[in-house]
Amino acid sequence: MMPSALIRLGLTPAINELVNNVNATKSVKIDFTTNVSESLGKSLDITIYRVIQEVLNNMIKHSKADHINMLINKNANELKINIKDNGVGFDVEKIKESKGLGWKNIFSRVSMLNGTIKVESLLQKGTMVYVELKLKST
Repeated sequence: MMPSALIRLGLTPAINELVNNVNATKSVKIDFTTNVSESLGKSLDITIYRVIQEVLNNMIKHSKADHINMLINKNANELKINIKDNGVGFDVEKIKESKGLGWKNIFSRVSMLNGTIKVESLLQKGTMVYVELKLKST
């Protein structure tokens, strides 16, 4: 299902709505900062939203974190997404063995955009997910 905010308002408002919905549950606090003010194109917006949604879902479900920081920064030719939690961490080698579709979908979507993704995690320190996407010059 496509979030109506994504269709109506674009990427940043849709992510803000997602963050506000999570924050309203009071189970975890997400701080979100971005300099993206316009659409990156409907297809790119949807894919980026889905990647962020899945990463956040994994963090909320598995990390036992009470705080997540998310930064999305765009410059002329690239978009960087950094998402970090203060949870229990995990062995990132386990991603390869995962039976679930979450990480597979994340890596597949980033790959479709010719981007890179790096996952770092330290036990009892938290997890950091870094995504870099090259943007077409406008």
